[in-house]
Parts: sequence; structure tokens; C-alpha cells
Amino acid sequence: MDENAKKKWLESVAKKAVGYRASETQEEYALVEGVMTLVKRKIIRKDIPPDTAALRLLLGDEPPETVSIEEIERERAELTAQFFERFGRGNGGRKRAAAARKKQKSDREEQDGTDGQQV
Repeated sequence: MDENAKKKWLESVAKKAVGYRASETQEEYALVEGVMTLVKRKIIRKDIPPDTAALRLLLGDEPPETVSIEEIERERAELTAQFFERFGRGNGGRKRAAAARKKQKSDREEQDGTDGQQV
């Protein structure tokens, strides 16, 4: 593949990887007094979403980071607590945030093997 073709191919894959907007024109013709005349023109705009396969092709075959279930649960509890602190309404939000923090703390202690004991 020559350099110009390779550059065009790379640009096309990059465009597909990040998504783009495209437009399409549809035209209708009819026979009016013996002459073909444009009677209707419709322009359609489409948003093409990002394509993960194209993104993988650009980035190569790097394996994803491995994350344990416990780490995911810990992160979920932390984000839940932050959400309820920021957006909670009334006492219900604060209580749920406190419960999420308490669960996060107990999970951390369980993983460390301290069970809340001072060392």
C-alpha cells in the first residue's frame, strides 16, 4: 500500500472510531408536461456513533486492565457515597451515603484482615 492510500485508510478508520455526522440527499423527479422535473428534495442528517471495532484496530491488541470484583464493588460503594452526598435529597440521601461509607470501610477492613481492630 502506498503512503497516500495508507494515510487515507488511517483517516477513514480514525473518523469511524470517533464517530461523525453525515448527510444524504434524496431527490424525487416527476414527468411534468413531458419534462422530468425535480418535485421534492430531502436532506437527511445522520449522527454515526463511534465504532469500538475501529478503535480497537487503531489502538492494537492491548489486553484490558484486570480488575477484581472486590475492587469494582469498592469503587461502586465510593461513587455511590459521593453521589448521595452531592445529590441526596433530605435525610434519605445522607443516610444512604453514610451506609455506603460504612460498607466501604468494613469491606476495606475485611480485605486488610483487621476487622476494625487498632494495631
